[in-house]
Amino acid sequence: MGIVNPSMLEVYDDIPVEAREAIEDVMLNRNQGETGQDATERLMTVAENYQDGGKKKTAPSI
Repeated sequence: MGIVNPSMLEVYDDIPVEAREAIEDVMLNRNQGETGQDATERLMTVAENYQDGGKKKTAPSI
């Protein structure tokens, strides 16, 4: 058990659905597919979109 500052925690409902589902799949060992790495690969892909402080990356408009 550790000491946690509740004001520093993210509210569960505020986590984007795409990211939340990918995290749950890894944590609960769901959606493993044939290779056994589908959930992990999906989380890695989703995480790339949120590297800049939790804001989803968008393609630059030309």
